[in-house]
Amino acid sequence: MSDKNPLYEIGDLLTELEEKNLNLITGLITDIVYDKEYNQYNYCIKWSDMKIETVVNESILHWRVQNRIWHYYGVVK
Repeated sequence: MSDKNPLYEIGDLLTELEEKNLNLITGLITDIVYDKEYNQYNYCIKWSDMKIETVVNESILHWRVQNRIWHYYGVVK
C-alpha cells in the first residue's frame, strides 16, 4: 500500500456535459485500487451512459477535475 492516501473516495460523483447533445453524464467512483508498479491509485467509475465500469488512474482523473472537464462532488459523510 502507498504512503499517501487517495485523492478521491468511493461514492464521489463526477459529471461531464456532453457537448454534442448537451446531455449531463454522471460517474460514480465504485472502487479504488492501488497500483504498486506505477505508485498511484486507479479508480473504477460507473458512468450513466455506459454499461461497463471504466478504470482511470489518479493523475488523469485529477487533471480532468482541475481543468474542469469533469466536475467533482465529494461524498457527504
